Amino acid sequence: MGIVRVVLFIGVLLTGAFVAFCAQATAVSTAAYQYLFWLLLPVAGGHLLLAAAYFRLSHHWSRWVALGIACNAMLFYGEMTWRVWR
Repeated sequence: MGIVRVVLFIGVLLTGAFVAFCAQATAVSTAAYQYLFWLLLPVAGGHLLLAAAYFRLSHHWSRWVALGIACNAMLFYGEMTWRVWR
């Protein structure tokens, strides 16, 4: 079970950093923002699933770190959603 937790935590960390980084990109047009939004949607969904699985399977203090990473990534993605669809 220990290796599964490590793999899940690394997955949460990497996908969270990727979503947060890409969501802060500066696009030159609305079409480019919409393309990036749809491109990141499955990654952000997978990130949430990984974070939920890690939170459920782990009873270690690091589950709160993973939850913080997930919340941060989703806040950045939500802000990107606001920029795309306003």
